[in-house]
Amino acid sequence: DGAQPFEHVASRARSLSPLATPPSARRLAAAAQQLLGLSLSRQGLAWAGVAALSASITLGDADGDTMAHARMQRGTLLLLLNRATAAITDLDAAIANSLLATPIWSLAHHRRGLAHTKLRDFETAARDLEIAARSSS
Repeated sequence: DGAQPFEHVASRARSLSPLATPPSARRLAAAAQQLLGLSLSRQGLAWAGVAALSASITLGDADGDTMAHARMQRGTLLLLLNRATAAITDLDAAIANSLLATPIWSLAHHRRGLAHTKLRDFETAARDLEIAARSSS
């Protein structure tokens, strides 16, 4: 399991108090964790990537597309790790936080459709995939 060496990343992020850390430092730390998560996932350490993206989400401000992007990335990793229900939760949050008809919004619908397919919920999957197809064209 690749997440164990990186457990400290997520636990450290949770331990930071929003009042004790300036917003600009929190944004910077969230961006660094997001990049770390992407890097780790590309190296085949998917669980470590999930942990780093979780830290990014914990640290980050709820500023629309930035958090939507982190949620979509973590949802994608969870989907690849056969955690479809957890992926749907993150992709729901990505859709709710992103601006309508942006690439993130469309991609989150597509990936949520794939997650519903893994859960054999084909009607919901078809709706999500149709929304993704309409918004990307």
